[in-house]
Amino acid sequence: MGAISKKPIAIPNKKYGWSVRSIFLGDIKQDGTFTSHLTEGQQRILVEDRDMTNNTAEARISIVFPYRLDVKIRDISDKEA
Repeated sequence: MGAISKKPIAIPNKKYGWSVRSIFLGDIKQDGTFTSHLTEGQQRILVEDRDMTNNTAEARISIVFPYRLDVKIRDISDKEA
């Protein structure tokens, strides 16, 4: 049996197509950037090698509401004016 080689993939790359199983939870751009909607759940993301149709990978991400959001406000105006 031949050796298996693993190579890093530069992303974004036009060689790969990105898709989601359900647009209800979010959208994915062709650079692999996922944007969630206002719904919690698990989203399946599929990436496909456009040169070899059967060469695919699938992953799941969990979409949750944040537990806490910290906001810091800082005065950046010119104090000498």
